[in-house]
Amino acid sequence: MAHPLRSGPSSLILARINEHHNFYGPLINSDTVLYLIWLFGWGPVQMMEKFGWRKLQPFELHAMWIFWRELALRLGCKYVPETLEEMVVWKDVIRPSRQAFHKQEVFPHDDNKIFADSMKDMLLYKVPVFAKGFAFQCILALLDDDVASACRWDNLKEDYHDPLRYWIHFLLRCRAFIHRYLTLPRRHPYVRTTYQKNEWGLYNFQATTYSTSPFYVKATFWNRWGPGALLNRARGFAVPGPEYFSGGVALESMGAKRNKAKQRAAEAKVIAQATFLENTPYGYRAQVNFQPEPIVKGLSLGYGSRANAYALKHTMTEAP
Repeated sequence: MAHPLRSGPSSLILARINEHHNFYGPLINSDTVLYLIWLFGWGPVQMMEKFGWRKLQPFELHAMWIFWRELALRLGCKYVPETLEEMVVWKDVIRPSRQAFHKQEVFPHDDNKIFADSMKDMLLYKVPVFAKGFAFQCILALLDDDVASACRWDNLKEDYHDPLRYWIHFLLRCRAFIHRYLTLPRRHPYVRTTYQKNEWGLYNFQATTYSTSPFYVKATFWNRWGPGALLNRARGFAVPGPEYFSGGVALESMGAKRNKAKQRAAEAKVIAQATFLENTPYGYRAQVNFQPEPIVKGLSLGYGSRANAYALKHTMTEAP
């Protein structure tokens, strides 16, 4: 995240997510959220370890774990492992629970394909039509096989899938070599999120945030009429403007909208929860209306306050 964990913007974002999760809470299991947090937190680590210009140091891994552990609590996860080692056990070692989790939460489904196809269209939006097929095969080559299967994409692989995966991995390792030995250090951080509100008290996004539609990007002469903008116009792509809310957005209003009265009530609730989250200590577990029963049984007590955690009967001390 671009902002400190207990800052105002971060608290607003987390409160907004929690408000959505509360709305759909009975349909969501806390273990599902923890699993997604693992993917968001450790997916990039796996890529950096395999294709980065250097390996991460142990203290960096520990710092990342501390951050994501606190984030999981503030997203209301009813169980969060105390250590990274416990998280690995939760994820990879408890075989019966892992199989039960995958059976319940990770399986091929038509809805997965609808979502995956939408993501594919977004990723390939600016790729020329003649190259879209090959670009999609490159995406398949980067995906784990179980993910492709869950999206019903496993039968779309071409005969050259395995050689393509080999060469993509080879090129990524070449990129790491070039970064390590043939380029200068980056002088400025690569920023995708703005740190400051604009003159209307709203947040603008960087132009690279949404490659398909420039939502919340501040309109300037350059990004509307510069060379890149003219090329986008010629290809039928969008440029920043009022139709894409170039004036910015309030963080508490992002996401799916409801009718005006319910939306105002939801935003007021988000602001109130964000103010509370901003002043809570580390180890605080937010209250989110997730399902009361865990998918993974026989847990340790885990990290964080016992408030809003799974009942003690689900811990190892009480498990049969």
